[in-house]
Amino acid sequence: MRAYSRHNLLVPMPFGHYGEGQLGEALLRFTRNLGFRKKDLAHLIEEVLVLTEDYGDRIEALTTLPGSNKKNLIAIVDGVKKALKNFKS
Repeated sequence: MRAYSRHNLLVPMPFGHYGEGQLGEALLRFTRNLGFRKKDLAHLIEEVLVLTEDYGDRIEALTTLPGSNKKNLIAIVDGVKKALKNFKS
């Protein structure tokens, strides 16, 4: 994931058929292959959401990133976080 729209990829390599379904479903398939249980994934998602609560503010604080790029990056991050929140519930 990058601030520039031409580099708007979540990851450079596909996993768990991501792109063919929802992010949460792809994460679940991927983590099952790693030996994780759904509750383990839910715990990791909760941890990531807590650690990134202020991520938008941290992006806004960047002085060398143009405003349009900040807006793009914040929208991408918010979209991923929304998908993760939807998976948890």
